Amino acid sequence: ERREIITQEHPHFPEQMFRSTGSPFIPGQYLTPAMARAQKLAFKGYRYYLGDDVLATRIEQTNFLNRVHLRVWQEPVPGGVYIVACDPAFGLSDEGDGFCIQVGRCYADKVVQVAEFCDRNITPFQCAWVMLHLCGWYGNCRYIVELSGPGEAVWTELRNLKRQSED
Repeated sequence: ERREIITQEHPHFPEQMFRSTGSPFIPGQYLTPAMARAQKLAFKGYRYYLGDDVLATRIEQTNFLNRVHLRVWQEPVPGGVYIVACDPAFGLSDEGDGFCIQVGRCYADKVVQVAEFCDRNITPFQCAWVMLHLCGWYGNCRYIVELSGPGEAVWTELRNLKRQSED
């Protein structure tokens, strides 16, 4: 691990600048208390009902923790600036089987997570629909999609939906 850190801090080419082992970037001494505080934060839980067509998509608020796909800690704020970041399932390995979308509110000096979607039982095109729903709901935002693995399929669906909306 020490060699990996040295390579990250003194790379020979750009690909070496980021760790790819899944090792934590933040030491546990900081994460443990932060996780304890985060688990106490109240959120609104929502469940998506996704079908074979984007127009069939429904979302409902739920109080059942085991049915929650979307956790919202802060709803959109007028004038807020957001980033919607999508990490499709199986992007890095066969063990990362969840589609995850994070919504962060951007400030001049920080980004604060305001919502998180996670589901293991959807397809890449359905992930794109959820991502666009979050972009539309939060409004003034940019989005990021990891393109490795199924990310390319998410990106293709985003382009298809854009093309359809222009027709």
